[in-house]
Amino acid sequence: MGFDLSAIACFIIAACVVAFLPGRWRGWALLIGASAAVYLLQPRLPIRFSDFILPTAALAFTVMAWWWTRAPDQRLQPEDGIA
Repeated sequence: MGFDLSAIACFIIAACVVAFLPGRWRGWALLIGASAAVYLLQPRLPIRFSDFILPTAALAFTVMAWWWTRAPDQRLQPEDGIA
């Protein structure tokens, strides 16, 4: 899926749905939607499996950077482990 008018329409519909969700559900919907968007908006690349490996590496790097930059006195919340 590329970034065309149908993708824009899907994002607009998803934004309208997320706007009416309660606070706690909204955070989870944004986490899932952002993770899915990273994979769905990848262009088709000629290298085999690179449209899967590159977004996975980007998400893994983000999690590692978050883990390393946390303050040492911060405890892990249950939502952190689930996410």
